[in-house]
Amino acid sequence: MHIRDKFGFCKPDILTTAGGSRTVSFFEVENGKERLNFEVKNSSFYIDFKAYLFHGSSRVVIVDHSDCGFWPKYSDSNKEKYDHTKSLKAAGTIIKENYPQIKEIILLYVVLNKSTNEIIETKEINFS
Repeated sequence: MHIRDKFGFCKPDILTTAGGSRTVSFFEVENGKERLNFEVKNSSFYIDFKAYLFHGSSRVVIVDHSDCGFWPKYSDSNKEKYDHTKSLKAAGTIIKENYPQIKEIILLYVVLNKSTNEIIETKEINFS
């Protein structure tokens, strides 16, 4: 099932950025501690996203996929899924806190077949 069909989108505005949720949020390790590095207002994502808000958008879907070239190469698929889930949740929180007009945020992690790029699994990530 296509994501548009699953969530009932009629005419979605699609903003595609390399790295998915990592474009909004990414984590750095500093002095052995992980911290969130948030620079949305200085990114092209911010400029593009603001344009979509003018259309009255109230729902955002963020999709990360396995084996993304913008992310590190992973030898452990569980670690890869963990890192994407963490980044998706952080991005969802950032959007929720900075864009109160967004009423629904859907976070998806998609596992792709490495040789065909076909979708093997789509996992919706819950966050609060």
